[in-house]
Amino acid sequence: MKTDRKKGVAIYAAKTVRGQIIAKSLAVCGIPATLDSDPTAAIARIEKGEATLLLVDVNNHLQAEIDLVRSLAGHLADGLLVTHTDPRDLAVLQEMGIDGANCISGPLDPEQIFVAVDTFFTIADHSKLIDRQACGKRWRLSERGRRARCQARKVFTRAIAAPERGLWRWRRKVAQWSLMLRPMRSILGAAAILISGAAAGYLFWCLSTLPDIDRLNHFSPFKASKLYSYDNQLLAELYEQRRTPVPLGDVPQHVRQAFIAIEDARYFQHSGIDPIRIVGALWADIKSGGYHQGGSTITQQLSKMIFLKPEKTITRKIKEMALALMLERKYSKDRILELYLNQAYFGSQAYGIQAAAEAYFGKDVSQLNVAEGALLAALPKAPSAYSPFQNLERSRQRRDHVLQRMQINGFIPQDTFRRASQEALPPVFHGRKYQAPYFVDFCQKRLEETYGDRLFTTGLKVYTTLDARLQTAAEAAVSKGIADLEARGVVDVQAALVAMALDTGHIKAMVGGTDYDRTQFNRATQAMRQPGSAFKPIVYMTALQKGFRPDSLIQDMPVAIPVNNGRQTWRPRNYTGRFSGEVTVKAALTRSLNAATVNLALQVGLKDIIETARLVGIHSTMHAVYPTVLGASEATLLELVAAYGALATGRQVVPVSMDRIIDKAASSIWEPRGGPATILSSSSVAAMREMLASVVTDGTGRRALSLERTVYGKTGTTNANADALFIGFDDELVVGVWVGRDNRASIGPKETGARAALPIWVDFMKHVPVGGVRVASLPKRF
Repeated sequence: MKTDRKKGVAIYAAKTVRGQIIAKSLAVCGIPATLDSDPTAAIARIEKGEATLLLVDVNNHLQAEIDLVRSLAGHLADGLLVTHTDPRDLAVLQEMGIDGANCISGPLDPEQIFVAVDTFFTIADHSKLIDRQACGKRWRLSERGRRARCQARKVFTRAIAAPERGLWRWRRKVAQWSLMLRPMRSILGAAAILISGAAAGYLFWCLSTLPDIDRLNHFSPFKASKLYSYDNQLLAELYEQRRTPVPLGDVPQHVRQAFIAIEDARYFQHSGIDPIRIVGALWADIKSGGYHQGGSTITQQLSKMIFLKPEKTITRKIKEMALALMLERKYSKDRILELYLNQAYFGSQAYGIQAAAEAYFGKDVSQLNVAEGALLAALPKAPSAYSPFQNLERSRQRRDHVLQRMQINGFIPQDTFRRASQEALPPVFHGRKYQAPYFVDFCQKRLEETYGDRLFTTGLKVYTTLDARLQTAAEAAVSKGIADLEARGVVDVQAALVAMALDTGHIKAMVGGTDYDRTQFNRATQAMRQPGSAFKPIVYMTALQKGFRPDSLIQDMPVAIPVNNGRQTWRPRNYTGRFSGEVTVKAALTRSLNAATVNLALQVGLKDIIETARLVGIHSTMHAVYPTVLGASEATLLELVAAYGALATGRQVVPVSMDRIIDKAASSIWEPRGGPATILSSSSVAAMREMLASVVTDGTGRRALSLERTVYGKTGTTNANADALFIGFDDELVVGVWVGRDNRASIGPKETGARAALPIWVDFMKHVPVGGVRVASLPKRF
């Protein structure tokens, strides 16, 4: 066919096949057309003058191409033709400034496209660019324009029907192939039989490999394990899937109806498979040109959740349908719905309707209203896409769609729909803020060593030794102590506190740092730091065990000890720089005299001192050098607190963090065994208590006198004031406090144990009830 078109058409199509059909149709009718897979290349042809018209086919993907179309509408509106499948997109295109006559809606129609292109060139030939839109409207309304379009349709019809065109050749080839295949009819029949047999065998295999649905009688979804304090406060949940199963009776009727309305409106009418829903979903997918609507019933979805892998295969679909039919025969509709609601995933690590209610609204499932139930029902299809925390507007639209389905199905009246659709979506995720996070981490590591993955799936109840009220007091004391340091200009400082019961070793409070969200490093249990003078009581206990008494005399005199194989000499000095000569053992510890302590260590022996440290509970490496007696060897705060517990009681105090563990059957599966062993003589313990009480009344611990009760303890300060400690006890609790920097830099020239750590210790002990920890603890309920 001859054409007088000097300019051609540049085509960009979202789907290449559709673009090829459009280009071929125009070429058959004599209009040069070039298809580009890149919109930039198509636009370049317009700019170079290789084409006059840009045809953009968006099919049903306008939203994906909306930025491109909006840009073209602003620059090439008079030379732009848009084809699209969804008629609803026309309004959007017109809002961009594209003339409705240049928008072709509905299924792909080559004739309609050719007429539109032909009309465009005709108008272009009879108008100037500046008045092309107005001229086009007049042309299309005129009799001449109507005749031209009619003529264009005739041209298209003749072009397609012409013998030399592709359509004619295709029909001829079909006829030739039909003649060739006549002798093969018997072969094809046999092949059909074989294929049918294979299909039957495949179906039999699918059905024979179905899982046993009787497993559902004993089915137990993953459950979170829960940690409680000694006084029954929930501390944390440990889970692989955050889930708390609830009976169907706890789920409000309108919440159940929301799920039925959006997921399976005919739930109570079908027997596991809904043919009407399947056909409707298939038709919707055909019309939309993609997979957008599923046909699975609630029973099918439950089959997939519990028994099958989440793979998109024909095998899985066949098994899913078979299992759904079997489930419906064996279980009631209410039981299936209950299992579905407890098994569904709602995003944000929430599995099951109860966990979802807590995560999205911070409430129990029984308290959900209509709008809240509709939002939760909107989530299982695509939890991330419809999450109100990630896409607010899309989440609102999906929730309102659920409400609309509820109204259509007669579950709610119009006024309820209107009120519910106006409710705001949840603004924040309701994650639990657990107490004592450092202590929870400490317990979790020990539980994982024993129970492994079971800890996160079997719903254990772990009753710990922590006292929630003492923990609150500990955190408040640490916060106040850090605030006081910052007021003195000391910033970027960390602190830790551990409190233990003297009689049992139960950890009653633990603070591992100033801000768990910033750093999860537990300075109470993981930080290896020098204890400084806080180690000295172990030296003096070794002496007491060897026959020294508090009034025994020792020498506070200069001493020189060879170190580094004799290449250097270590000369310990007292904090004041002065020496006192002959002093009592009690005075030496009360005044924390370094030289006197080293001279005493020379008498009792370094080996015995290290053995005493091991005996009372310090298991970190103790270097066999004399600076160790002044606290040069590193240990954890928890070890030092346990050691002071032994010094206070004469018994081995082993830190205990858990009191009882109960499984899902309410059976106790772990309890602590045995009692503490006596490791120190009662006379040595009495002497040590006398000496540590003197530290408080006459030495570096005088600030503790404000407690107005007898307490015992010792300060500790390391070189350059990098660490400040106070560890002490009363008749019930032993408590240790450490203050320092993670990088071991000095916290300040005057920030000693007495100035930086002791105030935190005192503030905490003020909140311990008279009579000790037993008053603060409540009876446990199991």
